[in-house]
Amino acid sequence: FDSVPFINGPSYMEIGVCNDCNISCQYCFEHSSSKIKYYKEEDRIYFNAKMEEETFRRLIDELADLGNKVIRFVGRGESFMHPRFIDMCAYAIKKGQTCGITSNGTLINKEQAMAIVDLGVRKIDISIGAAQALTYRELTGGDAETFERIFDTIRMISEYKKKKNTSL
Repeated sequence: FDSVPFINGPSYMEIGVCNDCNISCQYCFEHSSSKIKYYKEEDRIYFNAKMEEETFRRLIDELADLGNKVIRFVGRGESFMHPRFIDMCAYAIKKGQTCGITSNGTLINKEQAMAIVDLGVRKIDISIGAAQALTYRELTGGDAETFERIFDTIRMISEYKKKKNTSL
């Protein structure tokens, strides 16, 4: 064991910056409409919780000090519902973190799409959940326009990546 390096802390961390979501997927462990009804009213405040940016910065600083190298933005909600999400990505990358994002893809606007490419976010996973708009509506409560917006988001990010000649 003398040749095995000592590990100070994690090398990979998943972080959820908010707990609210704009859709209600039946397969979601947190936001399914069939599950939400079982929460007590006083516990529902949890669904709108957003990490304060100062807390996020302290967390990233501590993880960087421990040698963490990869941050994956996931969680019990949609990260793009946090009003400071792009700033959070920028801070994590500035602190030497390789960042990835999991999103439902319905809220990413053009400026955000450009920002995640320009910042150097290394991976974005977009959950579609269905192959057809009707099935999507049944599983998520989202309408056909929301379903199409996901594909528009994927195209928007892909086109901007090509324009910038970068990978994501």
